[in-house]
Amino acid sequence: MDKSGHHLIAIKFLTSIIMGLIFAFLLVFVFTPEKRDFYPAYEFEEEAVMSADSAEILAGDQIYSPERKSDYEEFNNELRQHSRSLMAAAKEASLDALTKSSIERVSGLRDNIMSELNQLKNSLQSEEEELLSQKRTELEAQLSAQLEEIRSEIKAKYSDYSQKEIRENYIEILNLRTAVEVVAETAAEREQYQQKLDQVLAEQNQLLAEKSRLEDMDIAERTQELIVDFNSEYSQYREQIRGRHDKIISEREDALLAELEAAREKIEAEMLKKREIREAEINSLIEQSLAKYY
Repeated sequence: MDKSGHHLIAIKFLTSIIMGLIFAFLLVFVFTPEKRDFYPAYEFEEEAVMSADSAEILAGDQIYSPERKSDYEEFNNELRQHSRSLMAAAKEASLDALTKSSIERVSGLRDNIMSELNQLKNSLQSEEEELLSQKRTELEAQLSAQLEEIRSEIKAKYSDYSQKEIRENYIEILNLRTAVEVVAETAAEREQYQQKLDQVLAEQNQLLAEKSRLEDMDIAERTQELIVDFNSEYSQYREQIRGRHDKIISEREDALLAELEAAREKIEAEMLKKREIREAEINSLIEQSLAKYY
């Protein structure tokens, strides 16, 4: 081998050494893992391995030091009590929902009863108005016929009142008018007959007025009696209808309230039974959950 061949081999060997040094530098100073303070798992493993003689296994695969055991137990107890409180509140909410549902059912039944009673009252009120209208029409027709009969009766009663005087006055009035218009020859005679005529007319008007007054008083008195009878009969009929309707309403209300009370007792019994069953189920679920997860 000549001198130039030895020189080439030396260069290749030197190059290999340099490349090896560079690789070693990168492996040691660049690719080596560096410990960091924010790796809690890594730090925990290291601490656990370093103090393996003083470590104690508390639950599953978790490892706690004696110093952290009391903190863990306190936290677990607090979490258990808080969870129990939340579960108890959820249980009460569920039981209250049953109670509220039962109350709403009873309220719905009560509303239905009140609606039915109002419909019955409105129906009976319409019936009362119709019956009273018919009764008033009947009584008014009867009153009108009675008044007409009374007028005829009273007129017949007073037909003979001063009849002789009235008839004589009519005859005298006719004679005096004839005298004034025909017989009298002078103004003095005419004046004399006219004065006599005026006197007889005044007497006649007084008799007729008195007769009419007596008739009117009698008619008014009899009419007042008829009106009193009319009002009395109408009021009695109205009270009779209202009494019958009030009895119907009272009997129906008592029956509906009895049905409501029976339904309320049944709903309350069902509610208490459901509450008892649900409370037992929830209590069992709470205990199972606490035993399983805590």
